[in-house]
Amino acid sequence: MEDLKVAGIATSGGDHIRIRMMHYAVDDEFNVYLSSMKGDPKIAQLTINSSVSLFYYIYIETARVNLYLLFFFHASLEKRSASRTIFTLALKSTLT
Repeated sequence: MEDLKVAGIATSGGDHIRIRMMHYAVDDEFNVYLSSMKGDPKIAQLTINSSVSLFYYIYIETARVNLYLLFFFHASLEKRSASRTIFTLALKSTLT
């Protein structure tokens, strides 16, 4: 994932799902950071429903392999500035 710079992010928009491409950063503990412009609709969506899905598509040309990866996260507000809002995504456990 470090080589990937953009991923698809799916958020709940009330009665519908919204999917968009976003830039992100990942730290050593697999926390994913998203940044958005102030007033962007996804900020309201993540504030109301913090469940997030990230989709990654990777094509390995030498092996002619397509990989699709899907991760489920819980978003929490990291910080706000006059022009940006940053959310931290923590990987959700699928174990019960």
